[in-house]
Amino acid sequence: MVARVIRSESAAQKLREKYRAEALEFVQLRRCSLKGNFEFVCTLCGFDYDNDEELRSHFTVGITHTIMLELADKTLLKSNPWPFDDGYIFFHGQQSDGEKIEGPTAPTHIGYKNLTRVGYGEIALSIREVDQKISKIWCEFLGNNCNRDLDASDFAIVAFRYQANLGAPHLEPKTRAQAYRVTCQICCNYIYDGKDASTLLNTHTRELACTGTNVNGAFHFFHTRCILLWILICDYHGERVSCPICRGTGVVLPEGEESVRVEELREDKYTQFKQYASNVWITSRSWFSQPEEGANPTVGLAFPRRFDESPTQQNVVRKKSITFYRVEENQLPAQ
Repeated sequence: MVARVIRSESAAQKLREKYRAEALEFVQLRRCSLKGNFEFVCTLCGFDYDNDEELRSHFTVGITHTIMLELADKTLLKSNPWPFDDGYIFFHGQQSDGEKIEGPTAPTHIGYKNLTRVGYGEIALSIREVDQKISKIWCEFLGNNCNRDLDASDFAIVAFRYQANLGAPHLEPKTRAQAYRVTCQICCNYIYDGKDASTLLNTHTRELACTGTNVNGAFHFFHTRCILLWILICDYHGERVSCPICRGTGVVLPEGEESVRVEELREDKYTQFKQYASNVWITSRSWFSQPEEGANPTVGLAFPRRFDESPTQQNVVRKKSITFYRVEENQLPAQ
């Protein structure tokens, strides 16, 4: 018997609600193209399926899912889950009635005026006592409980729901199809329609990081998990956080200096960006197999010791707090 492929959005949504009722929150619905079939992905394992039968088999056959579920219990499956849904690591997408703040003063392509705070995170690291090197760095989601004893990060993360059909009536068919093939430049995987994407906000200037390096309100965006891990890898290397692509920091440069400064940054930093992006992919996978356990959900990077190194005493350092915001959909421009 051939498994039935899910083509209808209503049928896909109905099946998604069925998974939610079974407490399978980590099962996500994605669509890969403008006219493509819907697929379901187990975000814990990274496997995707285009029918219910194969997905059910994934839960029961083999040990991969069992192992990943045990690891997720230590990191993601906590009582106050991450309030994002990017189709990869994050899968809850809950929003809170947090404080609203004024958004960037410069115009942007997502057209928002205000942001809603959805929670705080705490960035911490583990240092090996024997050589004072960082072995792990992670972010713990604290909900609305901000640790006021820590310095605030220079950058916040702003999440919004990516809409591939935004402005669709005014776009050529080829362009509309390409909007479904947008990739995150950190991990090189698709940013899916209806899933969260995120960008960086300078908390001092209240401008997006790309302001000053891009014109007409353009800015770069990434998977929420990827831009958060990018902040962590920059902290690990002692680098100032900036947009991974244009190296913008949310500081508007004097007129006439923008193009020269941007080209210098891109030339100097491109190799470093590729190195960091590769490092993020490797060390984030290591994190889930050896996380720093706590009461709250975490994502992080783990840097395994060399095979000839013996275990050593670790000291945990609470480094800084970070704020997460969301753009409300009713603040997006009409199609």
